[in-house]
Amino acid sequence: MKKIGIIDYYLSQYHSNNAQRWVEMANNALGVEYRVCYAYAELDVSPDGVTTDEWCKQRDVIKCESIDEVCEKSDFIMIIAPDNSEKHLEYAKTAFKYGKRTFIDKTFAPDYESAKKIYELGEKYNTKFFSCSSLRFADELQLIKGAQNYVIVSDGFKLPVYLVHQVEMMMELVNSKAKRVKMEIQGHQKISRVEFENGKTITAVMDKYAPYYIFYSNEDTTGGFVEIKSPFFANQIRNVVKFFETGEYPFDNEQTLEIMRIIEMLLKASKNQNVWIEN
Repeated sequence: MKKIGIIDYYLSQYHSNNAQRWVEMANNALGVEYRVCYAYAELDVSPDGVTTDEWCKQRDVIKCESIDEVCEKSDFIMIIAPDNSEKHLEYAKTAFKYGKRTFIDKTFAPDYESAKKIYELGEKYNTKFFSCSSLRFADELQLIKGAQNYVIVSDGFKLPVYLVHQVEMMMELVNSKAKRVKMEIQGHQKISRVEFENGKTITAVMDKYAPYYIFYSNEDTTGGFVEIKSPFFANQIRNVVKFFETGEYPFDNEQTLEIMRIIEMLLKASKNQNVWIEN
């Protein structure tokens, strides 16, 4: 059995709560044996009142007193903290020293400069890592690749936390650098437009009441739409476990830096509505 260690800001949240279940699904799909065995949380009490001791006891996970302890005892590392990306660089500074393959949950970093620093740490310590949103692994994206234009509709209300889902899907669909972006905020709706260097365009609508839909159109004016219903969280962790097993990235790892650059451009655009932010 290969042992996974979790490093988190606090443990009682959706991603860490379900990590072991998704790892077990990956085991079944890949014919491997991995388990979440160790966990460390900076905050001992999660916002919902669950303590680290309680969380670990419920899942038969060993509580660690430090990031170093998690890294020493584990074969592979998951840095989670999905709503606290400002912690990822700090955690990576310790975790990467151990040179163990690492997954960093969304959003990779709070800004492009922090993202570059994490990449520099990976190079310094020869640590292989990758990061992504679970939506990148929605099965439906593979059905509509190759279209000219897309409209992505998704939920979310905090731009710095939820933009990554839309931008990860964009990158999976068009695989190109962004040329320019703009945004309009209409009530609780955030409407983004991204033009890419390969000539493709994507409009993204974020609405806290919206399901996940993608509309697409082809150069010949045909098109359609798909609703995202596939088990993208389980798909994501299957790719994480496969990366732990083989060391092979599920996509070009440099794309994460471009994703962070686009997110930063869109956040800037949110403060300058209907103004194009250039590459």
